[in-house]
Amino acid sequence: TMISETAELPQSQATAAVTTSAASSHTSTLSEVCVVAAAANDRSTLRRYLREHQVPCRIVSDLNSGLDVISRYRISAVVINTMQLVPASVVDFAADVADLTDLPILVLSAASQQSQFAGLDAVPRVEMLELPASLRDIRCRLQSMCDAVESSSPRDSTLSEPELG
Repeated sequence: TMISETAELPQSQATAAVTTSAASSHTSTLSEVCVVAAAANDRSTLRRYLREHQVPCRIVSDLNSGLDVISRYRISAVVINTMQLVPASVVDFAADVADLTDLPILVLSAASQQSQFAGLDAVPRVEMLELPASLRDIRCRLQSMCDAVESSSPRDSTLSEPELG
């Protein structure tokens, strides 16, 4: 797999307590993450890691299921592991998500694949992360993307009724 667990080795209890405390207060914006990954081992690794860090997730194996999850549940972000997925379908999926929502979309792809995703440049709120990547890198990038979306569009204003003038 191109997702590395090496950066997640056990720490001393003191460091782990500080990290856990900081992470739990910092991950409040990640209500639930939708992860699309075709490879079963990547789905399992991401699910276990995110849940260990108190990030609820819905993991699916294909893009159509991803759209279904996004339309049915209150998702805060989308992660797409492009390994074993058709690049043009990934670009279409990201564009559909961007049209339907204001969710940040993190696309994980190998350096050798990145040129195949040129269409993602035009899709708002999409960031690419080159594989191999550590689980921590994925979680931190996801958190910073969610923080940026939340700070640029406060949730309270999206819930208010528009004024007729």
